[in-house]
Amino acid sequence: MQKHALQVAVEELEGIPVLRAAGELDLATIPELRAVFNEITDRQPRALVFHFGGITYLDSSGLGILVSAKRRLGAYGGEVTVISDASCVLKALQLSGLDQIIRVYHTEKEYRDARWHA
Repeated sequence: MQKHALQVAVEELEGIPVLRAAGELDLATIPELRAVFNEITDRQPRALVFHFGGITYLDSSGLGILVSAKRRLGAYGGEVTVISDASCVLKALQLSGLDQIIRVYHTEKEYRDARWHA
């Protein structure tokens, strides 16, 4: 069985942690993302951005981490955002209804513009 590739990096955008992931986000790769996610959320950031522009496949385990993030950050009023123009991500968010409870931006510029005007 071949392990799918997932690259995970943590960056910062305007003081907010950005969890950038590229590749396939599924049951085989979710532990990599979850480890980084847990490290970030242990610090209780006021916001967390998932940058999924490089995601080529997203299954329910990937959606599950977004639900976990919404629940964890929501406990203290934190905000979860997804940045992605990947059709597989946008379709999964729409079909699951997560796009109704998590802010979704197609580009980093769109996200920055929205924060500037907030």
